[in-house]
Amino acid sequence: MAAGIYQDRMEFVDKFDMVTRDDETILWTGNVDKKIYTKKAFRYWGAVCLIPVFGWALFVLSLATCFICVPLFIYFVHRSADNTYLCITDKRIIKRYGVFKSDYRELPYKSIRMVNIKTSIFDREEGIKTADLHIVIDILIAVQEGTQSAVTKVSSLNHIDEANKLISSLVSKSNTQLNK
Repeated sequence: MAAGIYQDRMEFVDKFDMVTRDDETILWTGNVDKKIYTKKAFRYWGAVCLIPVFGWALFVLSLATCFICVPLFIYFVHRSADNTYLCITDKRIIKRYGVFKSDYRELPYKSIRMVNIKTSIFDREEGIKTADLHIVIDILIAVQEGTQSAVTKVSSLNHIDEANKLISSLVSKSNTQLNK
């Protein structure tokens, strides 16, 4: 496994040792911004603490939610952010994710139909260059003898511009080779 073209983005190579092949080259690795990742996750669940107090039962429920559930949620989100990485090789994209154990998702370039970048208000603060990377892939379903689309998402990926350019060029190259 040779070093890639983005030498300064190779700090997470060891996170993918067990899933990379000898015949592929790692070109880029990246992680998520933990602070922004947590803010994005909390925007959906943070409103739970704002339960209006209309009676004793709701008051107890809102206290339990604020002092028990929210800290647990923040802990799980931080664990997930600590374990989310993306690896771009010359043959595929590998996403590592999980809370307590590492799961890997392999995305061969020939199955990638589209790559989208979506930014939110959290991605724009403090001039940090993060965004959500959405990779739309086609999955062959043998039972129906057709294809279905699936989306793999990496939230708050650091250095998104580099990853997008590299993925786009590798997908184009793969599509060109398939059409020959």
